[in-house]
Amino acid sequence: MKRNIITLVAIFALSFILLSSDCEEENGGVATNYFPHADQTTWVFDEVIEDETITMKLDGTENHATAGEVQVLEMTTGGETFYTYIKATDNGVTMYFDLTTDDRWEILQYPIKVGDTWHWDITYNDENPGNDEEWHAEVLAEENVSVPAGEFTALKITLSSAGYVDETFWFASGTGWVRDYAEGYYDRQLRSFNQPS
Repeated sequence: MKRNIITLVAIFALSFILLSSDCEEENGGVATNYFPHADQTTWVFDEVIEDETITMKLDGTENHATAGEVQVLEMTTGGETFYTYIKATDNGVTMYFDLTTDDRWEILQYPIKVGDTWHWDITYNDENPGNDEEWHAEVLAEENVSVPAGEFTALKITLSSAGYVDETFWFASGTGWVRDYAEGYYDRQLRSFNQPS
């Protein structure tokens, strides 16, 4: 049960992190910001299938045992709040499940463009040796997506792992994650975004 809860929280946080990456375009090497990461940046999502609201906020920093300074990602839904810890560098984005172990997801590798793929393993801090999960991500396209917050041109990224429903995410420049969809499970659409100046 604990593993399932950790997986669900991690998948949700992964959704956020993927949208939160830097994208470098090949023509001219211009970096486009897919991770607005100022402290107190807030995203509010409508969960269409479950009819609920999800709020995600970057709320300060903490010191991770091996990664050093990480950003705190606070996710609130259904009256519950969950925390994960983000390390964003020029090489990619990593999400740690807690502050004491090295259990993490290697989310992105930079630069990123349509057609890119990457893989990472989730070990759950070796709670279940031999049951590690391999995840696969692919940047499928750049397309227009409509959500309550408006119209966005976004990267469309699919995540997959054996035993899980594929997830599709749309990430827009300057805003980050604008939609996250897993057939029959959820459809999270951005309602509002606030980045402090």
